[in-house]
Amino acid sequence: MSLDEVRLDDLQYKGLYIYQSSSLPAFTQDTVLLADFAKLKQTDNAVDLGAGTGALTLLAYGRYKASFTCVEINPEAVRLLRRTMEYNKLNVPVYELDYTKSHKALGEGVFTAVLSNPPYFQGGTKSPDADREQSRRNSKQNALNEVCCAAFRLLRHGGKFFCSYPADALPEAFMHMQNNGLMPKRFRLVANTINAPPYLALIMGQKGAKPGAKAEPLLFLRDDDFTYSEEYLKIYHME
Repeated sequence: MSLDEVRLDDLQYKGLYIYQSSSLPAFTQDTVLLADFAKLKQTDNAVDLGAGTGALTLLAYGRYKASFTCVEINPEAVRLLRRTMEYNKLNVPVYELDYTKSHKALGEGVFTAVLSNPPYFQGGTKSPDADREQSRRNSKQNALNEVCCAAFRLLRHGGKFFCSYPADALPEAFMHMQNNGLMPKRFRLVANTINAPPYLALIMGQKGAKPGAKAEPLLFLRDDDFTYSEEYLKIYHME
C-alpha cells in the first residue's frame, strides 16, 4: 500500500476522521445505517468484527460513547485502523485476527454487544451462471454463520449482536442467528423510497433471549420527489 493511496477523510460527525485507502473497500451507507440502528448504551463493552479501517466503530462511538474493541484480519486495514484510532485519540484496542478465533484472544462471554458489517455482507453482482450464483450465496451464508458463531462466544448472556444483511435473505439471517444461539429480537428493512422493495435488513439478535422479533417501521431514504427523507437527514445529522 503506497502512501499516495492513503487519505484522511472527515466523517463530518463529532470531529472524527478516518484513514482510508483506494486499495481497500471503502465504508458504505450500510455502515452509517447500522451504527444508527444499534442503539448502544454508554456502559456497553462492544466489539466490531471485520472492522475494516474503523468506520462502524467511529460512528457508533460518536453516537453512544460506548467502549469498543476492533477485530480485523487484513494487515493493511489494521495499520490504517490503528492510525485512525490514534489520530482521533481513542483508546480502542485493535486485534489483527481471524474473528472466528477471536474468542481465544479476547475471552468468552466478555462483551455486551457485537457489531459486524464486513464487505462480504453486501449483495454483490448476481451471476448469470446458476452454479456460480449458488456458490456466491453459499459463501455469503457461510460468512454470516461464522460471524454469528463468533458473536455467540464473545457475548455475555443477554448480549446483543447487530448486523446488516440483504433484505431478500432475511430468513437465512434469522436461521443462522438461531442456529448459533442468537435469537432475533428486532429488525428494520431499508428501501430507497417508500414504494421501492427493501434492499437491506438491519438486525439485532440477543444471546439467551426468548423467541419473538419486533419489526420496526420501514426506513425509506428518499421521499416520492426523490429528496432525502426526514429520517435520512436525521441519521446523517443534516436536519
